[in-house]
Amino acid sequence: MYTWGYIKKVALVKLDISEQEATRLGHINSFPIYANEVITQIGSVIKAKDSYYTFKVWLEESSFEKDEEGNIKPNQFLVGQLIKMPNGFTSSSTNISYFNPIDLVIPSYITLKTPVKEATDEDFYYVTWNEIVCTSEGEYQIAYNSRWFFFKIDVPDSTVLEIPEDMLDCIPTYVAAKCLKSSNEEKSALMMNDFNEQFARIKKQFSYKPQGIRIKGNW
Repeated sequence: MYTWGYIKKVALVKLDISEQEATRLGHINSFPIYANEVITQIGSVIKAKDSYYTFKVWLEESSFEKDEEGNIKPNQFLVGQLIKMPNGFTSSSTNISYFNPIDLVIPSYITLKTPVKEATDEDFYYVTWNEIVCTSEGEYQIAYNSRWFFFKIDVPDSTVLEIPEDMLDCIPTYVAAKCLKSSNEEKSALMMNDFNEQFARIKKQFSYKPQGIRIKGNW
């Protein structure tokens, strides 16, 4: 498992300076900023993180589920309501989304959490880049692409990064290249060439579930 501390150490080796010197030069505070840049690039171009947004949709607010204290449970909306996708959302996904109608009879051998129907554009659709509208009552599991991680300025060195290693290997090189840009442009350019080679070796992500083709119209 890679940690943020390991990523920092590799970047310092590439810069050939100590952490104290990097701090004096202001590089250490720049590390998370440059790390976010490269993770965003990789996530949008090559390998996004597969995520699902699970929520329920009702016809009336009176149907909203409540907890033991009488408070309305989160992630519940109304049919036709504008629903904003979760923080970290970057784009819609080609993976299959699921929809369980409220009135669906669940066979005894299927657990209630098992998705049983593929959601199509007849069940939900995007209104803006990160907002959707659902057209029927039911439980939805909407597939989407999200950020792998967001590096804060004070991210602890012990933070374990749940990110594919081929992506993490790119971060120190990119960070070093950006830090060297103002002081050693030639070395920065060489480092950026190394980054581009690492970038090209990242394994592309493919949808692992079959996609259905639906043709609308009176055929």
